[in-house]
Amino acid sequence: MTDSAYRDASLGVRQHIADAEQAISQRKARMTVALWRLLPGDVRKRIDVLSAIEVPEDASFEVLTKIADQRLELVDALDEALRLVPELSLGLSDTEEGAPRPPAQDDTWGPIGTEEAIVPLQRLAQTIVRELDPAAEVSVTGPRVTVRLVVEGVPVLWVVELGAPVHLNRGLASTSTTVTFLRARHLVEVNIPSELPRLRVRPEGLSDAVLKMLSLEHEIELGDKTFDDACFVEGDDAFAPQLLDEETRARLVERVRCGDFWLRLDGGIAALTWTRSGLTLIAAVDTIASLRVVAALRHATSKVKLLRDA
Repeated sequence: MTDSAYRDASLGVRQHIADAEQAISQRKARMTVALWRLLPGDVRKRIDVLSAIEVPEDASFEVLTKIADQRLELVDALDEALRLVPELSLGLSDTEEGAPRPPAQDDTWGPIGTEEAIVPLQRLAQTIVRELDPAAEVSVTGPRVTVRLVVEGVPVLWVVELGAPVHLNRGLASTSTTVTFLRARHLVEVNIPSELPRLRVRPEGLSDAVLKMLSLEHEIELGDKTFDDACFVEGDDAFAPQLLDEETRARLVERVRCGDFWLRLDGGIAALTWTRSGLTLIAAVDTIASLRVVAALRHATSKVKLLRDA
């Protein structure tokens, strides 16, 4: 082969490589980071290995030919990844119907006087949820109030577990007692797709700034200053921006104003928990704000995208 023919052949192969790279760029541009996280390990590894291959400036014809074949392999690997999208999307939309089941209850009776003490709390819970869902079901089992309701089309579970009972004598001559509870642990839950990765959200504290400066904590920031200043997020940064969409972030900021809480996504459940101490064991402001958070989050899970809009 003459030098001229060699150069012409090499130019032709380089053009094939350029065409393949354009096809590769088009396919990668469609893929979200969320899709990348969900791909099977062997597919992801093959794409990584083939993507790392570079084209040397002084590559021989034989080397260029091999790289051209590898670029076509990469196109095929990306096409395989894209063909998996319907199956992976199905897993992200597979949500158990209804509200989650209440957690197991250690004490189904409570101390003497529980039945009388819990009546006003049951009525208060009914009043709080009535405007959100007139058909809400409120039940009592020992020191627990359980509420099943629908918020913005989302079936939600709300559980109030009473603790720290204090017995008070009704009178000096009486042996009967009444009980007052001084603590309540609240839990609101919704079902979400079990394929979603873990995520944690809580109010950001003063110590977090120091721990982040010392690289002892890693926080996911979403570019929303109001939210980023108010909430500390841990989890998978590929999914966090989609799960914590604008509506959910706004409701979380609203919830921060009501006090401390923990929000976790794990194992097909999104759960928000908080504790109240004192005599006001159930309050409308933090309860409604919490219910609105998990409802918005459930709606956000149904809009997670694995492919970018064309």
